[in-house]
Amino acid sequence: MKATTNPKVTLETLLCKNVRQTPAMAFGIAKEEEAAQHYTSATEIQLTKRGLVVDSKY
Repeated sequence: MKATTNPKVTLETLLCKNVRQTPAMAFGIAKEEEAAQHYTSATEIQLTKRGLVVDSKY
């Protein structure tokens, strides 16, 4: 997201409207596990799957 993007509006859009999956989104979903493995290998930081995390102020 851009720094100027309103997170509240983004959250409402994701949760309340039909979001059409773009090719970039499909690619990200398909490669997420592989990217997490590469990140863990490179940083030695263990990741935990969490899903969508929303800041409590929103």
